[in-house]
Amino acid sequence: MMNNLTVTYLFNYAMIHDIQFEATHLLQPGTPSCCNTTNRKMVINLNNDEEGLPLEIAHEIGHIFNGDKGKFYYCGDSSSSPIEVNAHKTGIKILANYYFEEIPKEEWNVDNFMYYYCIPPSYKDWVIEYLKSL
Repeated sequence: MMNNLTVTYLFNYAMIHDIQFEATHLLQPGTPSCCNTTNRKMVINLNNDEEGLPLEIAHEIGHIFNGDKGKFYYCGDSSSSPIEVNAHKTGIKILANYYFEEIPKEEWNVDNFMYYYCIPPSYKDWVIEYLKSL
């Protein structure tokens, strides 16, 4: 798995922030990962695209951090719902903080970061603005 270290980091990050999770191979490919924000629990489908798994996990953590109410299913970048967009943004922040932690600021490359974590191109301007704030 290309992002194995990131996935391990995200699961540890979830535990540190009192988020329970179940990572499973029992779901069919294409079944979305989901979370219940009230119970602070995620179910992560490990049969989905390995390359996009870090963003999927970070997105579900984002729902919980954002205080969204209810149950949410990962829908990738196909939703323009403000709740889903904000969960994506929170997830991207988590990934950016991890990815760029030990890279000198003058060497930061937004395109490499977005490619590595399969971040939709529609978020590029937002990612650039977020990184400027760090």
